[in-house]
Amino acid sequence: AAPRPTMLSRAPRAIRLAARARTAAVASIPVPDASSDARRGRFVAAAAVSTAAAAAFAAANVAAAEEAPAGTDVTTPEFAKRPNVLFVLGGPGAGKGTQCERLVKECGFVHLSAGDLLRAERKSGSAHGDLIAKYILDGRIVPVEITVSLLAKAMAESGRTRFLIDGFPRNENNFEGWKAVMGDSVDVEGVLFYDVDDETRLDRLLERGKTSGRTDDNADTIQKRFRVFKEETMPVVSHYDKLGRVFRIDGAPEVDQVFKATLRAVAPVVKKEAVAAAQAMLDA
Repeated sequence: AAPRPTMLSRAPRAIRLAARARTAAVASIPVPDASSDARRGRFVAAAAVSTAAAAAFAAANVAAAEEAPAGTDVTTPEFAKRPNVLFVLGGPGAGKGTQCERLVKECGFVHLSAGDLLRAERKSGSAHGDLIAKYILDGRIVPVEITVSLLAKAMAESGRTRFLIDGFPRNENNFEGWKAVMGDSVDVEGVLFYDVDDETRLDRLLERGKTSGRTDDNADTIQKRFRVFKEETMPVVSHYDKLGRVFRIDGAPEVDQVFKATLRAVAPVVKKEAVAAAQAMLDA
């Protein structure tokens, strides 16, 4: 099918307006119901369960929208078959990438890492390369226009229908940008959330930094990333949790144990035979 053009550059204004509305009226936002209007606004409506989180979301929205690069356009494909997506979240060093690699191998997912796509774009010499580099070095969240455009392109080029999107959405601005581009063309099954304490994650990242060559694997940037995750991404996890769409996994044990828990979590959205085969290999 022919692709349809979507101007993501229109999204920031909508994001700003939504943020201001939430700030003014968050205390009176109704709990979401089954109506079509409520479904369209279920993420905003879920803010009623946490006034503090909603206020933080609104502030992040306004700041991110004001800094977003102007004129970033995205063409969103008409998928031949509706893709299914699991967002994969967890603090820096939670082991998301390791578990995603196992799911790709054992269950047939396509793994798209928002961070990897951004780093590749930075190195490609594109128009946004310098901007991406600055955000990554500062431990901040890259403007949603860039991230969603890269994710949409990668999904279209894969020709597949089952995706793990790792490290996204990292704040409500990301979520709003995703909806502005993807609309109802993609089914989001929920969020795989890897829960690991700060000390364990710090040790992992410092060890990885010895060989990774990543500019953000240093003590100062790691602490910034931890703070951004707590302040901006955890409210996203909390909102999905209130909607009953978070699969919370203890990411601290050894890799095979974590993968067993991951298999149990994805079982509802993966063919039973694939999960059974992967489980049998672990138990052998």
